[in-house]
Amino acid sequence: MNDYLKIGELSKETDIPISALRYYEQIGLLLPAYKAESNYRYYKQSDIPLALFIKKAQYLGFSLEEIKEIIQERKSGKSACAKVRSFAQTKITELQEKMKELNYTGASPRGLTAEQL
Repeated sequence: MNDYLKIGELSKETDIPISALRYYEQIGLLLPAYKAESNYRYYKQSDIPLALFIKKAQYLGFSLEEIKEIIQERKSGKSACAKVRSFAQTKITELQEKMKELNYTGASPRGLTAEQL
């Protein structure tokens, strides 16, 4: 049992709320190694980097669906690099479009008027 973490321990190790870890389980992103009869979820130590990857990818703007695709690609034995590059390029393009829109309207966070909001 020492090789396994309860969901609360995984939460503390990764600074991810238990509710988020449960949601990741619900959508198939991060599955516990097993559930005890008591319904406790037990995760492997190796799930820590995966949970941290999910958290970091979300921070970088990847959707949970995109993250799921990356994880599935990796689990299938394929390199996920091409998929990550594709998603990242899409994010860059989206950001560039948003920047163009802001420049076009002359909007800046400090220069917005009440009418523009």
